[in-house]
Amino acid sequence: MNKEELKHKLKRYNYKYKEQFDVIIVNLTPTLEIKIDYSEADRIIISDKLRGYNMLTGIWSMSVKTSIVFNTILSFVYALFFIFLNYSLNKQEFDVIIILLFVIGMCWLILWTNFYFVKAENFKTLIKSWDR
Repeated sequence: MNKEELKHKLKRYNYKYKEQFDVIIVNLTPTLEIKIDYSEADRIIISDKLRGYNMLTGIWSMSVKTSIVFNTILSFVYALFFIFLNYSLNKQEFDVIIILLFVIGMCWLILWTNFYFVKAENFKTLIKSWDR
């Protein structure tokens, strides 16, 4: 599929996009964008990017898959912090609060990871299906 056909399909299905030289950037949400790069003659490069100030990475911009790695490492750091907090306070009533905070944080992480990952991968699959 060439760039003009893709632009026509994006207009037809009411996707917001912008064009920069050989790259089309599609905005799926205010913080998730998909780049379709036509700079190489024999292939199309499709990549995703979470812009800063989103629910998953905070102020940093990165791809969805990189954010999964980032949040996994950050979860281990939070777990160590909560374990340290639990032992330093050494009070029984804080155990439930600390566990509850950690579980809420993990649910938040899983919810937003699934949202962005599924949205990005579904759009990439749609683009590939249009190419057939």
